[in-house]
Amino acid sequence: MNGKVPKNYRYPIVVNTFDADQDRRLRLSAILKYQQEVGERHLKEGNVGYAVMYEDGMAFVLSKASSIIHRYPLLGEELTVFTQSYGARGVRFFRCYTFFDNSGAPVIESVSAFVLVDVENHKILRPDRVDSYQLPIENGELWGCPLPGKLHPPAEMRPCGHREIRYSDIDYNGHLNNTVYADFIGDYMPGGMEGKTINRFQIGFLGEARLGETLEITGGVSGPGQMFLAGRHGRGACFEAFCEYSQR
Repeated sequence: MNGKVPKNYRYPIVVNTFDADQDRRLRLSAILKYQQEVGERHLKEGNVGYAVMYEDGMAFVLSKASSIIHRYPLLGEELTVFTQSYGARGVRFFRCYTFFDNSGAPVIESVSAFVLVDVENHKILRPDRVDSYQLPIENGELWGCPLPGKLHPPAEMRPCGHREIRYSDIDYNGHLNNTVYADFIGDYMPGGMEGKTINRFQIGFLGEARLGETLEITGGVSGPGQMFLAGRHGRGACFEAFCEYSQR
């Protein structure tokens, strides 16, 4: 039987060796992985995890993710990931996350948008389908990260390469895990990542990518210190991403 999901949840983590990039900083994909994990742990506190929802014929699917990085956590650093839900606006549910360091300072602030879908036909369901779960809703302003909005590609987009979806990319939903897309930002950055630090990014998940498919990735400069990426496969649009970066 479902219990009451707590208002918020805190999850202590350490930046492990497999979470860090060549500069010993937390990878962008690791940010999304910890957000994915803390959200699932939060729901499980009320016995409403992924498995329970799947048995009920529905699941939350990530549609947009946005993060502001005030400071990159370093290899071995201890952090606390805080999360809470802001309920639904239209058909989208919003959840915010903050990564705190040991001094209590926020180092990363994020907001993710989800839609509720039928696990059989993937059709979007009405938010009231989860009313029986008694999910907590925290009204008020989101913290330091704004809601992920509509992305606008630059006028000129150029080919950046191709990415084949391999076995190791596929998760329990049977398609490319959402966290992997974050690393595409660095992998396909025009001119490479050397000397650059990403300070903010947003990803829009437009269509799932399956095993054996190949993404055609294009990119362009949106403005000074700004980049836009888009990915397509044979069935249509797959993702879009935007980031702001500074020179080190």
